[in-house]
Amino acid sequence: MTQDKEIVFFDIVSMVYNRTGYKLKDIGLGTRVYKDMKIDGDDAMEFLFELSSKYNIDMGEFQFEDYFEKEGFSPLRLLPILSGIRKHKDLLVSDLVDAAMEGRWKKG
Repeated sequence: MTQDKEIVFFDIVSMVYNRTGYKLKDIGLGTRVYKDMKIDGDDAMEFLFELSSKYNIDMGEFQFEDYFEKEGFSPLRLLPILSGIRKHKDLLVSDLVDAAMEGRWKKG
């Protein structure tokens, strides 16, 4: 990891810790935002807004629904939860670092 990327990584880790209290030692580039750190819904939206504001990230390519549930209750949301199947993609800390470094989200 380059020095600049390492600085961005540690800054993002600090942002996660300040927002969630998630242990710093448990966060790596492969840590999943939802599955590991349990950031979802409005919390995810607020965190991504903070990140994009701080690093001037163009959010135009980011599709929130691909990674997170929206807030609010729907009985249909219980099916994947009860079955243990989650239809969303994993958003990794490395994705956050890459977006911060590049100023945009990669498609995919």
